[in-house]
This record gives sequence, C-alpha cells and structure tokens, in this order.
Amino acid sequence: MPAPVSSRRWGLPALEAAIVTAELRLSEHLAHLAWCQAVGRNTTIAQSLLLSAELRLEGLWRERDWRLVHGRDAGN
Repeated sequence: MPAPVSSRRWGLPALEAAIVTAELRLSEHLAHLAWCQAVGRNTTIAQSLLLSAELRLEGLWRERDWRLVHGRDAGN
C-alpha cells in the first residue's frame, strides 16, 4: 500500500497536534452549521466548510495510521 500523499513532512507529534486542531475546526464548523439551521440561514457554505474539515481530518488520520503501521516518523 503506498503512503498517503502529504503536502508536508511532519513528525508524529506534529501530525497528532494537527489532528487535534482539525478536530477543533470540525467542531466549530458543526456549531456554525447548527446555528445557520437554527436561524434559517442558507447552509450551503457551512456544509462545504464541514466537508472540507472532515476530509482534512480523514487525511491526517490516514497519514498517522500509515506511519504507525510502517514505523516511519520523519520528524524524529
């Protein structure tokens, strides 16, 4: 299985910090989507931001898992 494509070469601790940050962003986007729905605003942009955050988080987790399985940590 090839390595996931990454735009950066992070060490595992930095990658895990990026995952935490992406999870926080995802929570913010979920809250924004809920607010848009509650006040009757169009949710198209909020849904797009949410999808983008989900995809980013998925990619970060995939890269972390790949590194752990293959024993590769470029940062350490």
